[in-house]
Amino acid sequence: MNKFETSEFRQALGTFATGVAVITATTENGEPAGVTANSFTSVSLDPPLILWCLASASDSLKIFKDATHFAVNILASDQKNMSTHFAKRMENKFAKIPFVAGLGGAPLLDNCMTQLQCSSKEKYEVGDHWVFVGEVEKFESTSKEALLFHLGSYGISLPLPTDESSVIGSINKPETNDDSLFSLLLQAIHAYQEKFESKQRQLFESNYEARIITILHKYNELDINDICQMIQMPKTDTSTVLNALKDKGLVTYNTATQKHNVKMTEEGLEKAEELITFAKQHDRDVYALFGQCDADAFRDNLMRIIHWENNR
Repeated sequence: MNKFETSEFRQALGTFATGVAVITATTENGEPAGVTANSFTSVSLDPPLILWCLASASDSLKIFKDATHFAVNILASDQKNMSTHFAKRMENKFAKIPFVAGLGGAPLLDNCMTQLQCSSKEKYEVGDHWVFVGEVEKFESTSKEALLFHLGSYGISLPLPTDESSVIGSINKPETNDDSLFSLLLQAIHAYQEKFESKQRQLFESNYEARIITILHKYNELDINDICQMIQMPKTDTSTVLNALKDKGLVTYNTATQKHNVKMTEEGLEKAEELITFAKQHDRDVYALFGQCDADAFRDNLMRIIHWENNR
């Protein structure tokens, strides 16, 4: 028997950043089906094999077990909404989603970074997931930036400068001579995040606890399925984190309704407000490094970079 908590194990695995894909297939009646997945990887170049995993509790499991083909639609950086859409449980997910039918009828979504059309070769159950192995029969790829998923949050891929060793070394060695803008921004983000997370750990054991409390602070009361969607975590793992928060007296279950059954307690609200106070103070600490005039200029210049095209 493992002695570590499932939620902690999941957070450890979540430190490995992945791409995001929508896996699609059709039902026996020709109806399109799709799920969001980041458990995708290559297996072999010759023959060209890939695999992905689907939770045994998924409503779509039978569809993919029965399908002769499936498609892997690897999402581009501007397709976060596509990811969250297909992560939801709903009927007729494709009602407003444009697509064309690929091999075996598997839907090919518009504007993806890469699409792999696969014949289903192997499927087997391992633990609480099913593993699907497919042989790639056709593919198309672009040079778009990828949508990434890391520690329960979305991000985008950014190329490192040519001299990668200087950037990697600079993260832990402030005395580096690499003063390129990219390297400096990378170091600044790393330092900002590291210091904030050290403060956050004074209140919560994991990022997932902090994110759930933040979400409940905004919405007050939510159905557990909505929480799963927002933090992109399976229901079993979400339940584990919620139970830990309940044991600490931070959340409670509302048994009076089935639609919205998780709500914040007064103690949870206090914790959420403490976290918000930490975040605001963290920003003030950063701006204090500059002085008011320079802090305003720093913020304005960051906005100019963010909205570069609009300012040209």
